[in-house]
Amino acid sequence: MSKEGNRFIVANNRTQPLDSFSQKVQLKNGTLYTCSPWFQVSEGSDTVSVMFKTNGSEMVRGGQVIAKHGCWTLLKGGIVATFSSPVEILFKSKNSTVEIWADNISLQPFSKKQWRSLQDASIERVS
Repeated sequence: MSKEGNRFIVANNRTQPLDSFSQKVQLKNGTLYTCSPWFQVSEGSDTVSVMFKTNGSEMVRGGQVIAKHGCWTLLKGGIVATFSSPVEILFKSKNSTVEIWADNISLQPFSKKQWRSLQDASIERVS
C-alpha cells in the first residue's frame, strides 16, 4: 500500500526476468485484446514487458514500457489471438533485483469490427 493509501500488487524476491505475478485467461481466435497495466519499479528504471505464454510455452510479447521508481507509467499494448486457448499473462523485467509494482491491470477484448469502429471514431475526432 502506498503512503496515499493506494493498493497495488508487488512482485518481489525475484531471481529471474519472468518472476512476477500472473493470471490465466482464455483467448478467442480472431479477437484483438488490449492490455493496459500501470507499472512502477522499486528503484531506478527498467523495461517491463507484458508477455502471453501459450500452452505450448510459446512467449508472445504484448508490449513494453520503461518503468521508473516514483512514477506510475502506463503500458498500452495487446495481442491479436490467432488461436483459441488459455494463456498465462506474465510481466517481465530483465533486472530481477527490482520489484515490479502494478496497478489497474486491464485486458479488454475487441472484435475486428469493433476495433475498426473505434479507429474510425478516433479519426473523425481528429479530422
